[in-house]
Amino acid sequence: MPPGVEMPPGVVVGPGGEVPPGWTPGDPLPPGAIPVATAPPGVDDSGPAPPTYTDVWGPGPVHIVSPSAGVVEATTTLPGDPADGVVLNYGNDWDTVRNTGPGLGYYDDEESNLEAVLAAGWYTYYIQRAFLYFDLSSILATATCIAASVDVAGYTNAQSDVAILKGTQDDTLGNSDYMAFYGDYFDKITWQLTSNPPADFNTFTLDAAGITHVESMFGQTAKFCLREFDHDYDNATPGWTGGWFRSGACFADHSTPAYKPRINITYES
Repeated sequence: MPPGVEMPPGVVVGPGGEVPPGWTPGDPLPPGAIPVATAPPGVDDSGPAPPTYTDVWGPGPVHIVSPSAGVVEATTTLPGDPADGVVLNYGNDWDTVRNTGPGLGYYDDEESNLEAVLAAGWYTYYIQRAFLYFDLSSILATATCIAASVDVAGYTNAQSDVAILKGTQDDTLGNSDYMAFYGDYFDKITWQLTSNPPADFNTFTLDAAGITHVESMFGQTAKFCLREFDHDYDNATPGWTGGWFRSGACFADHSTPAYKPRINITYES
């Protein structure tokens, strides 16, 4: 892309004035492009000459858009909704426990649960699944999702991989939501404990299907299900006395805001 050509909609100049391929510091910004930021101390942006890429500054992304296209890109982080929680099932037959609802217990008002995502075999089979909610009413339904990730704080136990899927649970969580998920996982990660959020959050980076799901929920509530991956999602029995595979999580009822689940979304509107 040669200097002087108008940038396409949505091009992002990153922290520190990094420039897109084909541009070098000092090139003039393309016609109509807007550096969206406030100059830091020591940077003069008051001159009569058009700003250049040396005048584009961080921290954080600086968005360069084409006004003629009317497109603005933004990134937002939204907290989880306290409707979130877990649904538990248990019994003597693995297939029945895994594939049949309703659940036999749910909790939707906890700050945290030390086995929020669980698969276990200890003279009984146990499976517990977590369900998350995010209010996206602040984003226009006509917006386009570019990227999305979900952050969850780990609590007490980190004994398995965890998958995130589309949730189809009711607006109020209950035992009937034990099987309230759909499709393949959007991402799976190895769980870790969280003591210094957001640096050590468990972050699910949603794939294309996950991004489509988030976009379809703009203006509404996005729902997700978390499942223990190695046994529950992958349908591999832990064994009748195979032990416990559990990962704890913090929920939106947590008294410390930094530990609440959150969703990070980059979108164009």
